[in-house]
Amino acid sequence: MSCFKLKRLPESLTYLFNLQTLKLTDCNSLLELPKSLRLMKNLWFLEMEEFPRLHCTPPGLGELTCLRTLSIFIVGQDASHQIDQLKELNLGGNLSIQGLENVRNFEDAKSANLMRKKNLISLSLSWKNDITEESAEYFEEVLKGLQPHENLEKICINSYEGSRFPNWMSTLAFKHLNDIRLKNCGRCEHLPTLGKLSSLKSLKLKGMNCIKYLGTEWVGNEEISFPSLKILIISEMPNLEEWIIPDSVESFPCLKHLKIKGCPKLTQLPFLPALRDLNICRSSLALVGSITSLTSLTSLVLSELADLDVFPVGLLQNHKSLEDLQIVKLPIKTLSNVLDNLSALKNLYIDRCDNLEFIAEGLQYLNSLENLDICWCGSIRSFPAVILESLSSLRSLSFQHCKILNPLSGPLQKGTDLQRLDIYTCWEMKHLPESVQQLSALRKLLIWNCKICDLPNWLGSLQSLRVLRIRDCKPLAKRCKKPNGKDWPKISHIPCIEIDLKIIQDLDPYIGDWN
Repeated sequence: MSCFKLKRLPESLTYLFNLQTLKLTDCNSLLELPKSLRLMKNLWFLEMEEFPRLHCTPPGLGELTCLRTLSIFIVGQDASHQIDQLKELNLGGNLSIQGLENVRNFEDAKSANLMRKKNLISLSLSWKNDITEESAEYFEEVLKGLQPHENLEKICINSYEGSRFPNWMSTLAFKHLNDIRLKNCGRCEHLPTLGKLSSLKSLKLKGMNCIKYLGTEWVGNEEISFPSLKILIISEMPNLEEWIIPDSVESFPCLKHLKIKGCPKLTQLPFLPALRDLNICRSSLALVGSITSLTSLTSLVLSELADLDVFPVGLLQNHKSLEDLQIVKLPIKTLSNVLDNLSALKNLYIDRCDNLEFIAEGLQYLNSLENLDICWCGSIRSFPAVILESLSSLRSLSFQHCKILNPLSGPLQKGTDLQRLDIYTCWEMKHLPESVQQLSALRKLLIWNCKICDLPNWLGSLQSLRVLRIRDCKPLAKRCKKPNGKDWPKISHIPCIEIDLKIIQDLDPYIGDWN
C-alpha cells in the first residue's frame, strides 16, 4: 500500500487472517496501524519505512509468532508495548527499535532477545532527543542489554546519551559488521575501539559533541587498524580537536572516501595514503592546508569555508591525479592560484561563490577539462568566448543563475568540440552570443529563463545540433511555435525540440537522453 495522505489503516484490514505480507511505502502521514493487528496470526512480513508521524506500533505484536520481518517497533510505556514483545519473534532483515527511553534497565533491554536473532542484518536503535537528566543514567545499561547476534551487518545508534559505548561494539566476534552509524550521541566522551572490526567498510559519526580526540582509543592496538574501511563521514562534531594515527599502527589502508563537515576545531588530517575523495564543509581554514600532502586525491569538494577568501599558496600544486573539483559557497574572488597544475582535471563545478569576479585566470591550463558548471555566482560579469580555444577537451558548459553575466562574449576564432551548452537565468544576455555559431560540434542547447527575444539566422548552420530546449522565455517561446512562429524556420532542422516542458518535435527516437 502506498498513499502519501493515508493517516490510518482500517481495523477491518485485520480480518484478512491469511495475509502473510503487509508492505507500506510512501505513507508519510501515517499515524498508526490497526490496533487489532495481533489477530493476523499468519503475518510473516510487516515492512514499513520510518514514517516521521508514526507515534506507536500496535499492541501485542509479540503474539505474531510467524513474523520474520518487522521493520519498526516502537517501545511504549504499557505492558503491550514493552520491548519484551520482541522476545519470541524470530526476526530477520532490518529492524528499527524506537522509543528506547521507555526501557529502564539492563534486564528489560535483554528481554528483547536480540542476541539470539541470528537472521537480523540491520539494526537501528533510537532514543528521543528530549531526554531528561533523570532518564539519562539508564542509557549505558540499556544499550549493553541490546547486544545483537554476531551475524549483524549494519548498526545505527541515534540520540544515545551515555558517556561511553558498551564493549560488545568493538568485539572481534562481529566478523560481518560492515556499516556503523552513530548519530547525535551528544554526551558520549569515548568511542569504542572500532579499528578492530575487520569487515567495517562504512563509518558515519554525526553530532558527537563531547568527542575531542580521535586517537589510540578508537584505533586500538591491532597490527592493522580499520583494515577494510572505505567510507568515513565525520560531521557536526564542534569540539573535535585532533585526529591522530599512532606511528606503531598501520591505519586506514583502504580509506578512499572522507567527508569532514561542521568540525571547526579540527586543524589537521592524518596522512591517508589510499584517499581518493575528500569533502571539507563548514570546518577550519587550517584543515584545508592538510590537502597539500594528500596527493592521491581524484575528487575534492570545498564548501562553506567562511574564512577561505584566498586559496593557500601551492594547495593543489602536486595533485596530478585530481579529476573532479567542486568549489561551493566560498568567499574567494579569483581562481588564479589554484588551477595552474591540474592537468588531469575533468570536471569543475563552481557554485554560490558570490565574491568571485574573475573566472578566466587559470582555466587555460585545464587541458583535460570536459565539464564546466558555473552556478549562482552573482559577481561574474563576463566569460570571454576565447577561453574555449584553450579548453580543447571541453564537452559540456553550463551557466546557471549568474544574473549579470554575459556569457561567451567577444569573438571565437576557431571552432571547439563543445557538445552541450546550458544557459539559465543570465538576464544580461539579450541575444544568443555570436560566438556560438563557431561551435560546430554542438549537439544540445538549453536556454532557460533568459531575456532573449529572437534567434539568429545563423542557427541553421549548426548542423550537429540535435536537441533544443527552451523554458521560461515567453517572447522566444512564442516565436518558436510550430509551424507559424517567426523563428520556426531557423530551428525546424533540429530533430528534438522542447518548449516549456512540451515536446514539439521528436524526429530522432535514438537520441534518448534529453537531459
